[in-house]
Amino acid sequence: MRGCKQSEQYERAVGVLVLSGRASTSFLQRTLGIRYNDAARLMERAEAEGIVSRPNSLGKREVLCPAPALGRAAVQPVASAPTSPPPPKSKR
Repeated sequence: MRGCKQSEQYERAVGVLVLSGRASTSFLQRTLGIRYNDAARLMERAEAEGIVSRPNSLGKREVLCPAPALGRAAVQPVASAPTSPPPPKSKR
């Protein structure tokens, strides 16, 4: 069962990376609500599978695989906090 759960978590991580265009371990950690070490492990797997680049000299990564080219049906966006429309402007 654990392997299945890890696979689901990886699919969610790939969805977050590809749809957001941000390849940051701490962003992944905050978005998925997981430990930093787990996020780092997921990021390393995404690197090995060609989803994200290796870190550059500043430690930054790039998302290499755009959403349409990925072709994974299981990838779904992670629900973000609901946003409300801005309040109407008063006419003064």
